[in-house]
Amino acid sequence: MKALSFLALIFCFGNAHTAHARDHAGQFSLGLGAGIITEAPWATPPFREAVTLGPKASVFGRWHYLSHHSGLELSYDTFSHGGSNLSSNSLIGSYFYRFDVSGPAHPMVGFGIGHSWTKNYFLSGDYNTAIFKLRIGVEIELHPKWDLSVHLDHYQIFRNFPDEPNLTSLSPTISIVRYFGDYYAPEEFEAAREGKPYPPVSPMPEIPGPVVVASADADGDGVADEADRCSNTPTGAKANKLGCGAEQSFEITPELRFASQKADYPSEGDAALAEVVKILNDHPSLIAEVQGHTDTVGTTQQNDLLSRHRSEVVRERLITHFKVKASRLRAKAYGDRYPIAASNSPAQHARNRRVVIRFSQE
Repeated sequence: MKALSFLALIFCFGNAHTAHARDHAGQFSLGLGAGIITEAPWATPPFREAVTLGPKASVFGRWHYLSHHSGLELSYDTFSHGGSNLSSNSLIGSYFYRFDVSGPAHPMVGFGIGHSWTKNYFLSGDYNTAIFKLRIGVEIELHPKWDLSVHLDHYQIFRNFPDEPNLTSLSPTISIVRYFGDYYAPEEFEAAREGKPYPPVSPMPEIPGPVVVASADADGDGVADEADRCSNTPTGAKANKLGCGAEQSFEITPELRFASQKADYPSEGDAALAEVVKILNDHPSLIAEVQGHTDTVGTTQQNDLLSRHRSEVVRERLITHFKVKASRLRAKAYGDRYPIAASNSPAQHARNRRVVIRFSQE
């Protein structure tokens, strides 16, 4: 019986610490109680005819870990039966539950088991044995951190003397309880345990998504205007992903800045040709004509030769650096015959010094 009582005490105490450690939303409370104790009327046989009323004191700590109203309690209870010269000191681990009712008063129940050190001065004997406690009562909320507990404890001390019965006692007790940690209302406590906001957050109203407007397709070839390289595809003609029919072509002008009367490959050339390379890689059926142009500085013969050099240097770069097949590229010189700006200033001359890439179906 001694071993059983110690194991039960260790189990309750260990569970209390474990529960508190894993539940940061719970509260810890301490209490101090006082009352009287007497042998229970239904105890058979009576312990001794001399058993009378005696004082009782209790100190306890609680871990509220299961919910706002329940948890584990570790208490030290001491009492004496005056007429029998008997005193007992007990360490008891208990489970308790407070019922959630409206108003400040909450009925409660609890039960526990522990170890009792009992001294009988009449027999000059000491007993180390198990004790069982059963509790009913009510706890009244005086303040968010203070409760008044009024309860009746039933004790059963298991005797280890064969000639004496177990001791069964009743003890009406009043205790004051002090809570530590953040205070939670019951619904707030449950929200904290579940990681939910309190008070509950109303869901945001659903915001309609953006209205999708169909892209315009002026020539009706199935390719939106912003992606259409050929904006005048004949009605009914089959267009590729660029929006161009089999007989159509389109051109782009890379930002290649050639110096006056020079055909050296510009330093920014690779970045400027990135779009050209992407189109050729994405559409293997396309071929490209690399067209060289000049400004009006110099003679026609000089500019024809200069534009030829410019178109060839760009074509060579596409082949050697970007690995475009030579069969897909053709260089052509247009000299100064197709200016895109007037020739009245250096800036206008610079615009005319250019290379144009014209794409068409192979």
